[in-house]
Amino acid sequence: MTGRLFPVTPAELPLVTRGAGVYLHAADGTRYLDGSSGAVAANLGHGDERITAALTEQARSVAFAHRTQFRSQSAELLAELVGRRAPGGLTWSIFSSSGSDANELALRIALSYAAARGHTDKVNFVSRVLSYHGSTLGALSLTGQLRRRAGVEPLLHGFPRLHADDPFTPSVESLRAELDGLDPTRLAGVVTEPVGGASSGALVPPPGYHELLRDWCDEHDVLWIADEVMSGFGRTGRWFAVQHWGAVPDLLVFGKGISGGYGPLAGVVVTGAVADAVLARQGYVDFGHTYSNNPLTTAVGVAVIREMERRELVTHAHDMGRRLATALQSLAERHRIVWHSRGLGLLHALELGDKEATRPWPADLQLTQRLLTAAREVGLLLYPAVQGARNGAGDGVLVAPPLIISPAELDELVDKLDAALSRVGHPRRESPVS
Repeated sequence: MTGRLFPVTPAELPLVTRGAGVYLHAADGTRYLDGSSGAVAANLGHGDERITAALTEQARSVAFAHRTQFRSQSAELLAELVGRRAPGGLTWSIFSSSGSDANELALRIALSYAAARGHTDKVNFVSRVLSYHGSTLGALSLTGQLRRRAGVEPLLHGFPRLHADDPFTPSVESLRAELDGLDPTRLAGVVTEPVGGASSGALVPPPGYHELLRDWCDEHDVLWIADEVMSGFGRTGRWFAVQHWGAVPDLLVFGKGISGGYGPLAGVVVTGAVADAVLARQGYVDFGHTYSNNPLTTAVGVAVIREMERRELVTHAHDMGRRLATALQSLAERHRIVWHSRGLGLLHALELGDKEATRPWPADLQLTQRLLTAAREVGLLLYPAVQGARNGAGDGVLVAPPLIISPAELDELVDKLDAALSRVGHPRRESPVS
C-alpha cells in the first residue's frame, strides 16, 4: 500500500506546476491570478530569480547549522536589516519557521520579561475576539476565532478577549473601558493585530486606538505584542502596519512576507528595554525551535528585503493599495451581495451580507465557498475570511495580491472578481440571519 497525503479541503484541488510573477499554472493548463498571495505570504510573487539564486547559493554553502552550535552570517544580517526597518526601539530579533511558533516565542519572551522584573504573577494575556494568532496551543489560546479553536478547547488557556460587544466596530472608548476592567497585576501582555487578517476581514482600528493601548500598557507595566504575521513587510504600504500610527509595540511578531513565500520563516523583534531585562537573567535566551535562526531561510529573508528595496515595493504597495481600495469600493456599490469593503495597502477584504438589512446571510448558504469557487472558474485565487465571525454566520474573502502586481494586472484582478461576484449573484432574501 502506498503512502497518501491527508486532504486539507473538501474541494478537489488542481495540481500546481509552475509560478511566474502574479500567476500560478496548473497541470491542466489553467492559469490563475494569485489574488491573495496564497495565504497572504507570496509578497514577491512567484519565480523571482534573485530570491531563488540566493536560496541556491546558501544551500550550496550551508543549509543547516543549529543555533546553539554556530552563529549564522545570514541570520545576523537579517536581524540587522529588520532592526533598521522596524519602528523605533525594536532592535533585537529571533527567527523561527512560522507565525504560530513566532507568537509562541513572543509569549515566552513576555513571561521572561515579567519574571526578570519580579512579576511572577503576570502570566495571562489578552487578545481580541476577532483574531487569529496561530495553530499551536499558546497561539491558539490567544485566537478568538471560534472555528479555529473548535475541537481543541480543553487544551487551551482561558485568556480574556476584548471587544466581545463590538468586534467589527471597536472604539477607543470601548477599548479604554475594557482595559480598565482587567487586572493588570496578572497580565503579561496585550496581543493585537494592528490590521486584522482573515478572522476580521482586514479590520482597521479607528484613530487613537493604538496610542491608547500604548499608554495603558505603559501605565500598568504590561507589554504590547503586535502580531504582524500577515500585515508586516510592506503589505499595508509601510514596512510594518503599526507605522501608520504614532505608537510602537514592545514586541512585534512577523512572518509570511519576510520570506516572500520562498521558505518557512518568521520571527519576533523586541525593544532594547525588553531584551535588556530578559538577557540580564542569564545573557541569552534558551528557547527556540530546530530551525530558529536557520542559515537557509534567513538568507532568503535577506534577499527578500534587498529585492523589496531595489523595486521600491513598499511605496508600490501603498500606491496599488489606493487603486485597489477604490476598485473594491466600486464593486461593493454595484454588487448587492457585498456588505463591506475595507483594508489598508494591499491587504483588503470584501465582506458578504445583506447590506440593505445590515445582516450576514446564513452559514448554510456557504457564500464564501461559492465565491471562492466562482473566482477559480474565472482564473482568480482568493482567501476565505470572516467565516462564522458574526454569531456563527459571516462570509467574505481577502484580496491581497503580491506586492509586485502591476496596474494592468490589478485591473485584471478586479475584472475577474467582478465576474465571480456576478456568477454568485444574490442569495435568497427570505433567509437573513436575525
